[in-house]
Amino acid sequence: MEASTETKPSPAVWRLNPIEATPETFRDFGQVIEAAPDGGEFGPGDAQLDLSHGIPRSFVFSQPHLL
Repeated sequence: MEASTETKPSPAVWRLNPIEATPETFRDFGQVIEAAPDGGEFGPGDAQLDLSHGIPRSFVFSQPHLL
């Protein structure tokens, strides 16, 4: 098997400016919720899921030992 002599393009570098996720700044993407203990019942304070575009894959974790 011969080695390829093609050069691959360099990966793009993106500089992102983080902003605070508030209900106003995140409105186009969904709801902003806070971390809550695991194991509770689903209720009105939980995010309202929109499954019309498939199953969402977003997780929020609280790691107070890192703060």
